[in-house]
Amino acid sequence: MLGLISGSGGGTWGPNFFGDDKVRINGMSMGSVKDIFDEKFIANHYIDKELGEKLGEYNTSSMSSNTLDSQNPLCYSIHKENNFISFKTNFLQDEIKKFALVNQTSDYAKHFCFDEKQSKEYKNELKNAFNTIGFNQNIKNIINKAKSLATKYLDNGGYSVLHFRAGDIVHTYSSIRLFGKEAIYKATNPSLALHILKNSKDKIILCSDDITTSKELIKIANNPNVIFVDDLRETRNNIEAFYFDIIIMSMAKRLFGSLNSQMSRLCALINPDLVIKEIYEIFSLSDQLQIIKETLPDLKNIPQSCLAFVYFHKYILESKLNLGLNSVILNLNKAFLLDPLNSKYKIYEIKHLIQDDKLEMAEYVARSSMILEHNRFISILLKKLYYGYTMQDCHKILIENTNLNYLYLSYMSARILYDVGNIQCAKYITSKLINTNNWYINEFTKKVLATKSEFDEKDKILEQLIINNKN
Repeated sequence: MLGLISGSGGGTWGPNFFGDDKVRINGMSMGSVKDIFDEKFIANHYIDKELGEKLGEYNTSSMSSNTLDSQNPLCYSIHKENNFISFKTNFLQDEIKKFALVNQTSDYAKHFCFDEKQSKEYKNELKNAFNTIGFNQNIKNIINKAKSLATKYLDNGGYSVLHFRAGDIVHTYSSIRLFGKEAIYKATNPSLALHILKNSKDKIILCSDDITTSKELIKIANNPNVIFVDDLRETRNNIEAFYFDIIIMSMAKRLFGSLNSQMSRLCALINPDLVIKEIYEIFSLSDQLQIIKETLPDLKNIPQSCLAFVYFHKYILESKLNLGLNSVILNLNKAFLLDPLNSKYKIYEIKHLIQDDKLEMAEYVARSSMILEHNRFISILLKKLYYGYTMQDCHKILIENTNLNYLYLSYMSARILYDVGNIQCAKYITSKLINTNNWYINEFTKKVLATKSEFDEKDKILEQLIINNKN
């Protein structure tokens, strides 16, 4: 089932967007519907309804465990449609968009819904459906060129593909990298990618949206078996590059990539025989850490935001492996030096310092961070997506360890409590912070104290927790 929706493409980047002055990027943009599909397909499947700012908004306040799909707990099943006609009818009538897109890879489908035989039948149907899509002649030409090239490589012993996904999740032209651990496993760790490229004994094609970093990885790997997809195609824009890469990826014998990436998922769905090697699962945590340590010296010339991404993964791995506070702080600080507008590194540092009972150091980091850039720091601390707060694990540590002897840490707790609606707890904290010499803490305090709220049971519990911590 495929629905084309007016107003749903492009984001802030057009079809010829190729990154900023520091990095060359293919992807994260679309053209008009006519740039992709033929007139007949558009007439049958295009939904001409402007969504505007409503697109991408989620209202989870009315969702509960009762609205979850019993076979797939990852998907809300408020509206479930099995064919395009009924979907189109209901979509046009429904003003509040609550349709859920189920990201069904073969692994998801097999685990939640299908046995092995059914999964193969399901993917064969999807392959046939993809082949019947009415692409326009230009896209058909691109697809045919890719198929012809892939067949040539298949006839010559076959090939693997490494899908190196970076783009908007990693680089500074997008804000996604600021949002905690959001989408970091959709992107590919450059260290793991380099390790695979270096050690491939067979022909392997590198497909990537990040042209700049890919060229550097290929240079470092220095492996004659590595072929860069950018050298195989002649494309005028991102749309053509996307469809060329999809065909090359899907026709491979095996695909190294992340199944959190939609491109890898699409390839897994349209080729029933494609073997997917999930890049974050083929190596253990300790192996991933060792690979990062071994490859980091070679990665000094990749873009800074990409290198910060490597250090952030190193931080996560060393945290999971309980390698101590010093390694955590070192990695977060190195990431921050490479990406100094990203306050999430400082927020995670504060979290770990609190957990290690180093409140004075945590207070110093909070104070210096807010003096440097208060608004950016707080906006990242309180960033909320459809599933909740992106820094929620840090919120819990801050609130549970609120100590009124530490002004800036208490202020962070109060901002969190106020934002989640626990006004009375925020009032209790801010009443102790009033008349400080800090203007933004004072302004926030006045705002909170002016807010009318009544105690509820949750507020009482939280307030008692704060009093206990103070004592």
